[in-house]
Amino acid sequence: MFCAKYSVRIKIIALFFCCLFFSVDLAMSQRTITQTNLLKSSNKTLPAILSNEFTDISEYINANKKYPLKPLLYGKKKGEVIVSYVITSSGKIRNQRIIKSSDKSYSKEVFRLLNNISDWSPASLDDKNVNVKCTLKVEFNAPFESNLNLRDAVVIYNGIQLPKNKIWYMADHIYLDQVILLDTKQSQALFGNPKSNPNTIIVNSEKNARSSKL
Repeated sequence: MFCAKYSVRIKIIALFFCCLFFSVDLAMSQRTITQTNLLKSSNKTLPAILSNEFTDISEYINANKKYPLKPLLYGKKKGEVIVSYVITSSGKIRNQRIIKSSDKSYSKEVFRLLNNISDWSPASLDDKNVNVKCTLKVEFNAPFESNLNLRDAVVIYNGIQLPKNKIWYMADHIYLDQVILLDTKQSQALFGNPKSNPNTIIVNSEKNARSSKL
């Protein structure tokens, strides 16, 4: 009796998970076409983000994109990411994959942006919803002109000076909207640093740029 009762429970749990995985895979098992082929079709509707604020994904990306600090530590002020993803027939984003990237920090930011879009209006072809594979290029340009060498910069994090090189382990989660960059002269004026001291990075982790969750 004891074994039979638990056997029934196990079967119910197994059935639940089977239904769950089936519902997730159902949309992906339907017809998938590329965005290029969809554009060539006559009777079509393109996928679109469901938002009262943004008309398309490029507008959303430009409004919410944040520049990570870490590439600047390497001297990179520009970069790009090419990413592919699928918008399912039920209006969900799946299968995000990086095709090309100038830096891992840029890739993480692109994934953050895409994952913040919760719902889409799906594509349709001949009046039927379809999965569509899209490709997007996201460009990164540091929002200032600066030739500062930040590799050996002094880092003030929330008012505390960090040990040398510790910023390298934290920079993936720090964005330029949280940072003030000081050259040697500004550092001397503000902190009384000796002339031999390098540039300074001041980080306020409490400050975050606006990021719309759609």
